[in-house]
This record gives sequence, structure tokens and C-alpha cells, in this order.
Amino acid sequence: MSIVKKIATWSMMLGVLSLPLFTFAVQNSFEIIPESEKDVSQDVDEVGKSWGSVRDKLNQKAQEYEDKWDLGAQFASGAFTWNTLLNYVVYLVRFLSQIALVIGAGMIVVSGYKYASASFTGKQPNSSDVKNAIIGVLIVVFSYAIVRILTEAFL
Repeated sequence: MSIVKKIATWSMMLGVLSLPLFTFAVQNSFEIIPESEKDVSQDVDEVGKSWGSVRDKLNQKAQEYEDKWDLGAQFASGAFTWNTLLNYVVYLVRFLSQIALVIGAGMIVVSGYKYASASFTGKQPNSSDVKNAIIGVLIVVFSYAIVRILTEAFL
């Protein structure tokens, strides 16, 4: 095995092994419905046992959760505000963007491996796969940036 082939093989293996490290370093923990850091059962009991209007107390708790940006607590307690759905859409777009980035990074690694192995077999290397994978990742990054700018401007 030539030294160039060994270097290409090891670099591909390191790329595949480092992919999960970059993937899970993001704040989002790849959950479609976010978890709450707070145990909301006491808040739910407090709302149920309160005297007066339960709806007002529930709206107050929902506003507290929204002010803390605790979407998981809103889902766990059932205390929603008008912005809960919009906040969840933003969360879901971030989740789907991260999944798309993982797939795109995998496609870059696979197409890079195909490109590198084509030069060793004597075939004509096809650079369009690498180019298309990079374009796909850029589209995901820019679309997420546009969605983030729009949600920051209007929410």
C-alpha cells in the first residue's frame, strides 16, 4: 500500500470518526420535543389547587415559561401561550437543519472517498459529487441563517 493511499485512508477514517464529535457539540440534543430542565409537576399541582380563575393562573405560568424560553416546560405542563407554536417551529427548523448538516457532512465524506479512490483505480474522478454535497451544506446553512434572521426580526 502506497503512502498516499495510507494517508487518504487514515484521513477518511478520522473524518468519519470526528463527525459525531461535531454533531453532538451543538446545544440541541436531537430531540423533536425539547426536554425541560425544571420539574413542572409542582407548577401543575399549584395551578390545579389555586383558588379563583385557573385560566389566569395557567396563563401566568405559561408566561413565566415563555420568559425563560423553556419550551420543554411549556410542553410538559400544557401551559401554552400564543408564541409557543412559533417558538416550536423555530426549534423544529433548528433540529431539521442539524439533521441535514449531519447528512451533508456524511455526503461530503462519502463523495470525497469516492473521489480519492477513483484516482487510485485509474478511473476519471468525478468532482460533481463533492461539489453537490458542498452546495447542499451551504444551502442548509444559508437557509437556517435566513430563518434565524426572520424569526429574530419578527418574534
